[in-house]
Amino acid sequence: MAYQALYRVWRPQSFKEVIGQEAITKTLSHAIASGKISHAYLFTGPRGTGKTSVAKIFAKAVNCQNPVEGNPCGECAVCQAVQENRMNDVIEIDAASNNGVDEIRDIRDKVRYAPTEGRYKVYIVDEVHMLSIGAFNALLKTLEEPPSHVIFILATTEPHKVPATILSRVQRFDFKRIDVATMIERMQVILDQKSISYDGEALKTIARVANGGMRDALSLLDQALAYDSSTLSMENALVATGAIDQNIIGDYVKALSDGKVQEALDIIHRCLSDGKEAGRLIESVLAYIRDVLIEEEASDQENFLYTLVDLLTQAQGLLKFSQHPQIYLDVMTVKAGHLPKQKQTSANTCDDGAWRLEMESLKDQVAHLQAKISQLESQCQLQGQGESLVANASPGQAGQRIGPILQGQTPISEQGADEEAYRVDTGAVYRILNQATRPILTRLQENWQDLVGLLAHVERSALKNSEVVAAGENGFVLSFPYELLARKANQSSVHAAIQRYLTQQLQYEGDYVCILEEDWQRLRSQYILERRQQKKAETVTRATIGQETEEEQVDLAQEAIDLFGADRVIVEEKRNGE
Repeated sequence: MAYQALYRVWRPQSFKEVIGQEAITKTLSHAIASGKISHAYLFTGPRGTGKTSVAKIFAKAVNCQNPVEGNPCGECAVCQAVQENRMNDVIEIDAASNNGVDEIRDIRDKVRYAPTEGRYKVYIVDEVHMLSIGAFNALLKTLEEPPSHVIFILATTEPHKVPATILSRVQRFDFKRIDVATMIERMQVILDQKSISYDGEALKTIARVANGGMRDALSLLDQALAYDSSTLSMENALVATGAIDQNIIGDYVKALSDGKVQEALDIIHRCLSDGKEAGRLIESVLAYIRDVLIEEEASDQENFLYTLVDLLTQAQGLLKFSQHPQIYLDVMTVKAGHLPKQKQTSANTCDDGAWRLEMESLKDQVAHLQAKISQLESQCQLQGQGESLVANASPGQAGQRIGPILQGQTPISEQGADEEAYRVDTGAVYRILNQATRPILTRLQENWQDLVGLLAHVERSALKNSEVVAAGENGFVLSFPYELLARKANQSSVHAAIQRYLTQQLQYEGDYVCILEEDWQRLRSQYILERRQQKKAETVTRATIGQETEEEQVDLAQEAIDLFGADRVIVEEKRNGE
């Protein structure tokens, strides 16, 4: 008998012999055992993963005379006929060479005839994505409503090229790439049965180059055994696969990490002169670096290896458009070889730069401290002047003029380094109250939280708990529950941000004054009291000269409600005798 390739001799003949696709084989065998067989299937996945083999096993199983749990027995006449490719009811079509409308019409005409040997006629259409649009349209109706004795199995490596109208009429099974360990185990079984000795690293090299395809792995193994049929050596595996010895790759990477550019170039040139492809060389280096990083064998060189991966990836992309790949490999090697020198130069520069940055930072700190000392001295002088005024003034004057200014002032030792000291600016509050109106206050209160939401995070946190309590044309009063928030909100950056958004959103030009809630309660009461006294004095003056009228009587309660709102003013009736 003529020699047959390993992948043909060791093609699986039952679902149990298929490796790496356990989920698919189990599903199909259960469907056959339970009699739930669909009329059309689509097998997708990379080449060499078992699509056509599983299709033939399925064709055997549905026609087998003695199936065992959904698997073909392999002994009956039907199984033997399918296995030997002589059963008329299993038709395998190559869509790459039979992709026209006429071939599909021929299939459509023949599906009406009943099977001659088995229970089902099974059409296996390989590389179905190669069919023309007209052929797909001709197949569409037959695929949707085929006769009960017909099963279609479509196989493709490019499912995205299959029309959606076809995909919606089939059961789809995605075949995955077979992992390296599974392929090595399968090849070990084959070599053991053939009594051939082997090198484990050689099997690993073949499995990696096969890239998940068992058929490719067996073809490479067959090619390597052609050099020596009694043993599988690493040397023969490298020749058969075109791969590069890991030791050579390791020497190349080490030369680059040591900055030995000429040595790395010599390694590259030897590999290319031995017939190795530039693309395969880059893939081998990338695989080597991946293994080193995963096994954490070069933790001190991680940054260099990551940069080298980027350079290799860039060179790999450029090779696709070049007829002279050695140029890109040489340039990439020289660039990678200079990385260690650049790192050393950068480290020295960074040391010098770090020293300069540290000196600049110290200078800034000294300047900041000097400015703070000057500010504290000025505040101390102002405080001394205030105490002098209190000592020289009468008790009533001290309470009315100096008291509101200094009351509530935070001690200098407790002030933050970045905020101004909090103090009640009575004059500013009074100026706002003198020209405050209810409409402006309502407008600001309704839009305040929206304006705060537009600010940056730091500014928003300072104003989150603030409340507009009084407002006029030229300014408004902001109330805060805590002194820390009032000090932060009083910073010039926060003032600028608020004024910018007020101008943009509300066309309002006024600035604000910060005050604590307790100070606001005190000042508001004081302001109302002073207004009442002022009005009484004016009334007495007018009565003395005979000019008092009922229209000039001032309703202070209503005025307070107009200024601050009904929910903020409590009106108490005076009882007799009070």
